[in-house]
Amino acid sequence: MSRHSKTKITVETERVMVIRKRRIEAEIWCHVCPDESLMVAAEQAAAFSNLSRREIYRLAEAGQLHFTETADGVVLICLLSLRQWQSTRISTNQNH
Repeated sequence: MSRHSKTKITVETERVMVIRKRRIEAEIWCHVCPDESLMVAAEQAAAFSNLSRREIYRLAEAGQLHFTETADGVVLICLLSLRQWQSTRISTNQNH
């Protein structure tokens, strides 16, 4: 009789991001989140998530990311909603 063995390999990764920002007069907080969540420029959100700015804008317009637009036209994205979207995306991909 032959014996078969299975090996299960689990890989976990962790990513650390350091956010350095220019000094601004006031921090903008998400108006949708129940907890305080910092809003960042769409360009920064794209860099944090490895998505294009275009995809960030699509997700915001689809209501999947919280956003606001400043008086001078800068689109700001809620970091908490971005993290939640990423978590949902990861768990959905693991279930398939």
